[in-house]
Amino acid sequence: MGQLLIVQGEDEREVQSLFQRGLLAFEKLVRLRPQQEFNSGSTAVAKFPKLLKPTSGIVQNSVGPGWVCGAGTWFYDGMAGETALAALLQVSATGERALQSRLEAVDGIFAVALGNPATDELSVITDRVGSLHIYRTRINSCLVLSTSSMVPAALSHPAWDLVSCREFLASGTIFFGQHTLFEGIEKLESATVFKYKNGCLQSQSKYWDPSAVMYDRVKVHGDVEHLASALEDCLAVLSRNFSRPMFDLTGGLDSRALLGAKLHVPGDFETVVNGQDTDPDVQIANRIAREFQLKHRNESPQVQSGGNWWRRAQEALPLCDGEYDLLLYARVLDVHSRLAADADASINGSYGELCGGYCWHLLFPFTGWKRRFNDGKVARARFGYDEELSDLMEYRFPESLGDHFSAVVRHANAGFEARPNTVQMDNHTLAVQVPRWQGRIASATCRLWPCVSPFLWRIPLEVALTTPASDRVRNRMKRRLIEHFSPRLARVPLTDGCPALPLRVNTAYLFLPATRLVSKKVKRIMQPHLAAFGLPVNKAPNPIRMLWEQREIQELLSPGNMATRTLYRPHGLERFLQSSKAEVFAGVRGFGRILTLELLAQALRGFPLDDGDGLHTQRQRLQGALSVRPGDS
Repeated sequence: MGQLLIVQGEDEREVQSLFQRGLLAFEKLVRLRPQQEFNSGSTAVAKFPKLLKPTSGIVQNSVGPGWVCGAGTWFYDGMAGETALAALLQVSATGERALQSRLEAVDGIFAVALGNPATDELSVITDRVGSLHIYRTRINSCLVLSTSSMVPAALSHPAWDLVSCREFLASGTIFFGQHTLFEGIEKLESATVFKYKNGCLQSQSKYWDPSAVMYDRVKVHGDVEHLASALEDCLAVLSRNFSRPMFDLTGGLDSRALLGAKLHVPGDFETVVNGQDTDPDVQIANRIAREFQLKHRNESPQVQSGGNWWRRAQEALPLCDGEYDLLLYARVLDVHSRLAADADASINGSYGELCGGYCWHLLFPFTGWKRRFNDGKVARARFGYDEELSDLMEYRFPESLGDHFSAVVRHANAGFEARPNTVQMDNHTLAVQVPRWQGRIASATCRLWPCVSPFLWRIPLEVALTTPASDRVRNRMKRRLIEHFSPRLARVPLTDGCPALPLRVNTAYLFLPATRLVSKKVKRIMQPHLAAFGLPVNKAPNPIRMLWEQREIQELLSPGNMATRTLYRPHGLERFLQSSKAEVFAGVRGFGRILTLELLAQALRGFPLDDGDGLHTQRQRLQGALSVRPGDS
């Protein structure tokens, strides 16, 4: 919950000077003041509040010099908040080995920092799948750790990381390794304990290894009964810690499986679906709510006008750090801002897809085979990149975007090449998709209020990964799971008209609507090719036009004055922005990414980088810091 800033180094004066500038950066850029600070000379830490809910501060040891604080939404031995932190601090006081042995009991979306002023040691623990983003950089002799990448960028005025900018413009996310939009600032790895002293890394160790709990390496395999029990245990923990949880409910399988588990666990709760009344997801969720007499609400989007959309996009920048399309997150922010007024936590079914063989259809007809994994095919399907947008950049990369993303897949799966391709796909999901895509959205939402994804807790995740491919393929496990919880819930149709039941001889007739779904998918795939034959193609109106009505956007995206202009080819940028004003515009997503980078650069341009020594003006410093370095790739 909330955010963190930590500065550590040998020179106490430098630590304090940098820490004070970091607090100023948080206030100016992230719009937060610290709710609590702790200084021990070599280490300075600040805890910042969540925007919409109370959050735990810095917990100090009552019998010793230690302290602990966290960001995100964490649970330890069934406890949450300050109670969980205090218990974890007591364990750490007994030694590093004891702490490592108890980390299996920690769950959630979090980064936790523990300090010992007596030894000048600092430990930082990242969550099991890397959902909560926390960043590291060095400034002079000091280590800087922050949950906001904007803050270290403001303090160190780095150059753009051109590879990350390319990925972001093409796909809307940064996927490669631990990179960020800036050189020298990196995201900390998942499931790791980092130990620092005097600003230097002393050790780092993994406390959880997904490769060891996948079905091809374990003796005891997972099954529906174990997964059902694990989810019920998770929801019992949530019921003890949140009196008014809000569960996402859609027309799909994942949220329905969570609802099925919750129906077996005591405690009040509400459900919510987001969208218009005509949306298939909304219609199915509303039907479930009626049949099971749930406390349910339908949140229709209220970001309708260009002015509202633009305002929410600006508010989203300090939540997303410029690492997620602000036009997309503006709608998420709008919904969660309203939900937080009536509930105390958001519960979602994120990555319940792992129970159903997530993206295993890309492996067909060799599903489960060894050495049959097409990196390029996986990259095209999983990253959804846009080659055209990559051509906007001034720097010419030596490899194509397709080759680059194929290399990202290979890098993530290094060491898995001889294992079944289903295991490789699961590993890719956990190593890339969960921490970088889901994690970026979850990190932003956790800055508003508690956000929980039970399928990514240790035991449900391990049960899913240890279940053989034959029991998970084509959503078999999830369908059986829903039926296990409630056959009546499983019979309610999905958005494709088919039930959530497993496909059997006696249920086959219920799956006839699937033929219509296949027809619609074929038509959608063929749409881009219809124009070549002179046939009509569906063209959606351009929502970006209403944004261009805002005078601020007209001034912000004037190519000659843009802070990011050196990233782009001038004529390509001009053409793209002009086409975005047309009645029909194919690059809606790309527009949001260009706008996001520009808002980020403008925010950093407005932050003073020095302490008033007058050696450089703010503009001079940032023109160099935010310019392209052509030799970098």
